[in-house]
Amino acid sequence: IPIHIQISPTIDLKGIKELHNAGADTIGIHIESFDKKVRNDLLPGKNKIDIKTYILFWKEAVKIFGKNQVSSFIVTGLGESKNSVIEGSEMLCELGVYPNIVPLHPVPQTPLAFKRSLEPEKQIELYEKVSFFLNKYNLSWKNSLAGCVRCRSCSAISEFENNI
Repeated sequence: IPIHIQISPTIDLKGIKELHNAGADTIGIHIESFDKKVRNDLLPGKNKIDIKTYILFWKEAVKIFGKNQVSSFIVTGLGESKNSVIEGSEMLCELGVYPNIVPLHPVPQTPLAFKRSLEPEKQIELYEKVSFFLNKYNLSWKNSLAGCVRCRSCSAISEFENNI
């Protein structure tokens, strides 16, 4: 059974190789948002890790696991700018990382319960724009060996691949 793992960037890059050597097939290094305000206000733990560190980890993971075997969640509906999703997704695709665009589904009685998913038209627009980059950089859920990208339950981005 193919194995997917998810990590947060740490100080030690060699852990990525150790995870691969231990049998992991795919890896998720989830930034959640490229929007500075969202990262500051809603993701304070992730915001302590700068984008440059994420980039180092994504590059190393692609070098070890291969193109399309590394993914990163980008959650929409947190108050992010549309451009942050689009520009961040293009950068990920350039690196060989699959941007898994996931709409927010707030859990009742949690601190984000007041947030709402994007309106369907806005979510579709993001899927269409990001799918352009997936096609341009030859990334597809079909080529991912395991994990969230392969499962496709949390995101409809796969439905937009090759449809533009």
